This record gives sequence, structure tokens and C-alpha cells, in this order.
Amino acid sequence: MAIPPWQYHNGNTIMVVPCYSEPPSSVIAASTPFRLGKHHLESNGTEDKGSPLKMRAVPGPAHKVFDKLQMQNVDLEGNAEYLEHCYQQLQSEFNKAKHLNEQYLKEKNDLIQERSDLARLAESRANESVATDMQAKEAALTERETEIASLKNQIKKGKYKSRITVNDDHDANDESPEPTPGASSSATSIPSTIL
Repeated sequence: MAIPPWQYHNGNTIMVVPCYSEPPSSVIAASTPFRLGKHHLESNGTEDKGSPLKMRAVPGPAHKVFDKLQMQNVDLEGNAEYLEHCYQQLQSEFNKAKHLNEQYLKEKNDLIQERSDLARLAESRANESVATDMQAKEAALTERETEIASLKNQIKKGKYKSRITVNDDHDANDESPEPTPGASSSATSIPSTIL
């Protein structure tokens, strides 16, 4: 039985080319990945080595396209792995930036709280200082009032005599009246409102 020069398989053209003749390039089907040479197989599936007419598989244009697509697929897989690596690096950098931002906000809030605490402390210290000054002034005023009351009592009892008039031509050798012991030396004259 003669082998036809081509046969149809799944809609693709398969060329049968004898080994001893070279096919013209115009008859190679572009849709097949291989040009097929004839292989005579025994019934058990092994090749018959005694047959002079054999078929061989030769790469065709479709096989080159397939190889190119395979290489592009490998490149795409490599690109996908690289992009995944870049994504992981970006995620790591994002997490670091997020952590630094949270730390910055915490430190900022701590500084605001510390400044507020210092302002309250300064105000409290200022209030304490004012209160201390007021207490000192009140104590001095109370002491002065006590001294004035004591002088009033001495005047009432006649133990203290004040100088009402001062003579401009007073002799330096004249003795001025001595204040009563216990009385303040600064109070040498008593205003008329006290009397």
C-alpha cells in the first residue's frame, strides 16, 4: 500500500518526506512543529533497521515559534519572581516606614505632654513663689501692726514721749530723748493719727 504524500491529523497537515529525497521548502506546512520523516516500526513498536526507507523528525517554523514562546515564558516566570521579590522588599520598607511613623507620633505626643507638664509646673512654682512672697509680706505687716499696737499702749501709759517739733538750729551736743526699751528705733515720731 502506498503512503500518501500527506495526511490530515486533527486538522493539521502532516508531510511525509522520504529520507532519500529533500522536500521543496514551499511544501513544508507552517502549522506543524516538525517535518516528519518515515519511520517503519515493527508490530512491537521498535524501529525496523533493515528498512531502506526511513522517516526523521526535523524542526519546522512552528517549532521555532514554540521555542521562542517557551523562552518568553521562562522570562516571564523570571520577571514574576523578580517582581515578587521587589514586592516583598517594598512591603518590608513600608513596614519599617510605618513603624518609624508610629514611633515619631508617640515621641511627638510625649513631647507635647512633657511641655504641658512643664508649663503646669512653672505655673505652680510661680504661684508658690507669689504665695511665699505674700506670706512674707503678711508676716512683716503683722509684725509692724504689733509694733504699732505696742507703741500705742506705751503712749497711753505715758512711758513713751515723742518729739512733736524739730528745732532746725538744734545743737549737735544736745541729747535727744531716748526711746523706751523694746520700742523700734525707727519710730522716733508718732503721727497724729495714732494719738
